[in-house]
Amino acid sequence: NQLLLKAEGMILYLRMVAEGLQEGIINVDGIATMQAGLGGLHSQYFQTFEHRFGEGFQENVQPLLRLLLAAPSVLPVELAGEVLQWNAEQLRRARLALGSYLVETPAGMGLFHKTLGEWLQSEASGMFFTDASEAALRLGEYLWTCFEAREQEHEITKPFRWENVVLNLLPKLLPCMPQWSDGDALNELANFQSERVRYEEALPIFVRALAIREKALGKDHPSVATGLNN
Repeated sequence: NQLLLKAEGMILYLRMVAEGLQEGIINVDGIATMQAGLGGLHSQYFQTFEHRFGEGFQENVQPLLRLLLAAPSVLPVELAGEVLQWNAEQLRRARLALGSYLVETPAGMGLFHKTLGEWLQSEASGMFFTDASEAALRLGEYLWTCFEAREQEHEITKPFRWENVVLNLLPKLLPCMPQWSDGDALNELANFQSERVRYEEALPIFVRALAIREKALGKDHPSVATGLNN
């Protein structure tokens, strides 16, 4: 009954308590003093991280967490290894250490619940605080490198490695990248989206590129006309 009241309707709270009891992080006698609601859930995250990771957190686990926080959606496992420049052993160790904190599907891996990401990026995480901004730039730059390395045949882009990730994730990472202020680069990506018949995704990138060109060149410039045509 105490747990049901403290959970405040969050099944996740009950799950974290169950895991804490199994791992010996908390005991039954301690339930009465546990904090309720979201604050209590954050407290459980802290205790579990302290118990599981200790001093190896920053080197062995945090780089992967940082990348998963930065990714707009699930990230293919192999891609994560490439971006981090980790070998298969390093990547496997981190995934095993994180255990149930990860959700892995055929499409990729991500954090098991949004509250974990919120906690990691809040002051409540203390020594485990994780800033994803640098990782977002790193992931974006890696995907842009993949995009730039593409090949064409008869003016049609050949399928390339991580093409689907470039199409789906790169536009969402652009605001933190230098290319966000580069009209030519934005047009290049938007043209590729159009080529792959993704007009809704291409349109806002074209609009952004047009605004940059109009500001830099004036509305009567030929490059602006090209942008309007796009």
